[in-house]
Amino acid sequence: MAPKLPFQQIHQICPVRPSLGNLLHQRFSTTRLGPLLFSIFIDDLADALQIHDTLEEEDSIKALHFDDHQLANTEELDILGVTIDSKLSWSKHLAKISIGAGQKLGALRRVASKLNTKSRSTIYKAQVRSIVEYASLSWMSAPPTQLGLLDNIQKAALKIIGVDQDTACSQLAIPSLHHRRQVAAATVLYKMHTH
Repeated sequence: MAPKLPFQQIHQICPVRPSLGNLLHQRFSTTRLGPLLFSIFIDDLADALQIHDTLEEEDSIKALHFDDHQLANTEELDILGVTIDSKLSWSKHLAKISIGAGQKLGALRRVASKLNTKSRSTIYKAQVRSIVEYASLSWMSAPPTQLGLLDNIQKAALKIIGVDQDTACSQLAIPSLHHRRQVAAATVLYKMHTH
């Protein structure tokens, strides 16, 4: 039997509920807590949460209470720029990312004629790729059709820069997004293993 990855273990211990995410968003949207304080908060959160069975429209659902207040169930939650829906599908998040990156790419297209190849690639890396790769470890397991939206953004960017994928990788340090996600995941696993 293959060992479970840490995120699978965490999900079994503390499954994500939309209402819990809403609570976390309210608590952390205005403050910047470090990982240690976040861990302390999460450890204490289990003591404050209560789950009650309720009947609503002949469906048995679980109601989540925090300090005697029932938390509302939501279909979608935006936390730290990552959109999570109740089915843990990444389609809305990836669509939002591709729209934002497409807008930045449009701005790059408008100024591309005034810049050389190196400058265009630097602007792409700073303004577009940073949007496309934000929190990629959380959604990198999305279906290839959804990830294809982001690959299309990079293909369009390479056309604007004026290079093909091989030249971009070898001369401008722009490897494929899939490769960068794999390297990021391997780096995190290596750090978890060695520390």
